[in-house]
Amino acid sequence: MDSPPKYNGTQNPEEWLKEFRFFCLLRGIHDEHTMLELAMLKIDNTIPIPEEGISSFAELADHLKDHITFTLQCKVAFEELKNIKYDTNMNIVDFIAKFLSLCENSLVLNVQDQKSCLMQACPDDIARNVFKSKIKKKTSMHEVIEIFHDTMIEHKSQIRYGSRIALKHIVTGQYLSHGNTHKPDILRANLSEVFCSGWKRSVNDIWIIAAAYGQHHAPGDPISSNSMVQLVHELTRESLFGDEGQLNLSGDPRTNWIIQRHSTLYYDDPGYVMDGDLIILRHNLNKMTLKSHEFKNSAGNQEVIIHGDGQDDLHKWRIELIS
Repeated sequence: MDSPPKYNGTQNPEEWLKEFRFFCLLRGIHDEHTMLELAMLKIDNTIPIPEEGISSFAELADHLKDHITFTLQCKVAFEELKNIKYDTNMNIVDFIAKFLSLCENSLVLNVQDQKSCLMQACPDDIARNVFKSKIKKKTSMHEVIEIFHDTMIEHKSQIRYGSRIALKHIVTGQYLSHGNTHKPDILRANLSEVFCSGWKRSVNDIWIIAAAYGQHHAPGDPISSNSMVQLVHELTRESLFGDEGQLNLSGDPRTNWIIQRHSTLYYDDPGYVMDGDLIILRHNLNKMTLKSHEFKNSAGNQEVIIHGDGQDDLHKWRIELIS
């Protein structure tokens, strides 16, 4: 191991002294006084040692912390701490390690202050409010960090406006899909067929959840159960269109769908829609729901229609978050 670099005011004093002592022990130097003398020789001349000398490592650490460079280190670390943000694509362990390091380097050591900083680091107001409510009475930073982890995992699984999803039929296990064949419908020649096809997801099975026709939601806003949405086929950019029990794709965006969660306890489970949820999709005008069964259409694909009130399993779909 090479000798630690000269201390010049850019390092954390405690960490630098710890590394220097480790180096001395590796080289067989165990005498405290000798280690202290060597450490002071490695301090830059811009940080003078007092004439009366220094008698311990604790005193040397305090002396280095009294220098203006350490004050500036703390200010810079505090600015970074105030601006740090967690992104759901980050490694959460790396983020927490950096967060705690910044707390240490900026001398933000009080649990309440650390809680406030961690709340500010949440990716958006939704996550922040949930996290804040869960840690309100917590006094252990260990517990707070565990709650932060769990909250961010849940946040990452939320279905949002703009999410790319797939819908898997519960009974048959096939995905809601679309082919390139347009239906021979004289009155609606722009419509193309929707069906279920395949147990392995393909590019034809990817949909984008958009704001309902006539509504505005910012991309990234989470979707609550009972929200009205549009389903846009990613490849064609056409909307899922329902009329008189039939289901198609169309450039007409005016068909809205009410998305509702299912649970074992409730027909309509409140809260945000999450990756893996069991859902039904209800037509906003006729209130009938998206349904599939093993009957084949004329092209030999599994038929999808609008029918019924959504109570039986043929109306249920598993929502899969892609991105």
